[in-house]
Amino acid sequence: MFSSIQELSEKLEAAKYVTDPVTLKVIYLAAQMQKPVLAEGPPGSGKTELAKVVALAADTTIERLQCYEGINEDKAIGKFDESLQRLYLNTQGAASGTEWASCAATSIRSSSSRKDHCCGRFCARNRVSC
Repeated sequence: MFSSIQELSEKLEAAKYVTDPVTLKVIYLAAQMQKPVLAEGPPGSGKTELAKVVALAADTTIERLQCYEGINEDKAIGKFDESLQRLYLNTQGAASGTEWASCAATSIRSSSSRKDHCCGRFCARNRVSC
């Protein structure tokens, strides 16, 4: 995605976006680890604009989830059902290739962490590795 922090900086500058060294490092490391960035802040603080320019720099798209007071993770993306996940991985995993085996193992091993639950579910839906 980005070969260096300098490349990321140049791509953001080309998109007319000014950022600080800490944000550059966070975005670069998240891209290298293929992990999402959680951007929190008041309305108008630039969260969506940051996502747009990083997506532009990475030649990809963003998936934006608009949250309001009273909407929690369960309401926004749904509850994780471990037994349903296991069934899906067991029935679809053999036909789809080896990435499912590691995804299933990661999802099942880390059943105590909500973040890993989501990872397991998104792996199944989007066919990406955990």
